[in-house]
Amino acid sequence: TKEFDALKLHTLAAGAAVSLAFAQGGASTHRLSAVTLAGSAAGCLLALPGLRAWGAETCLVLVATLGLLAGALFADGRARAAIAALAALSLALLPAAPRLFPIEPFPSLGKIVIPRDDPDSPRVFSRWGATGRIDIHELRDVRLRLPAPARLMLVSQDGSAPTFLLRLEEPDPRRADFTENLPFAYAHWLRPGGDTLVIGAGG
Repeated sequence: TKEFDALKLHTLAAGAAVSLAFAQGGASTHRLSAVTLAGSAAGCLLALPGLRAWGAETCLVLVATLGLLAGALFADGRARAAIAALAALSLALLPAAPRLFPIEPFPSLGKIVIPRDDPDSPRVFSRWGATGRIDIHELRDVRLRLPAPARLMLVSQDGSAPTFLLRLEEPDPRRADFTENLPFAYAHWLRPGGDTLVIGAGG
């Protein structure tokens, strides 16, 4: 997308840094290769807690900024100062990364893509985890015939594995008696009061 065109220079700087490092490595090429592989492995491990803490958009800008700083190590004079200034600007933009570089599910077969600002299906919750992003939309334009007033929510993981949630407006648990006749309640018929394990956003 056009938003990510701004990060192309960051990627170019990172690639140039690796190429220049190998070009100047001489007999130490094998050590540089080991360091490169170790850095790649560390990046894979750090990505898991990074996604949970900051989200993919912020992690993307942070990694791009590290690429710029790597390129500055091999630059001279004015070029180094310009790259360092661009890296500082990138760091300053980190808090705004989710708004500047939004990541949405790619429209494809089986994907549920609901615009962030859809008035009929507003996004009421969104959070990144180690394996993807969980979104919850309220489906305001869907009417349900239930014995108790309820709000219908749609949970998706990266635009897939859709799960519907009913949020009863009244806290009285007796208003949820109709759920006893659903297929999902069979396990509770067999073992009333047993513990429940939910696996994945898709149930």
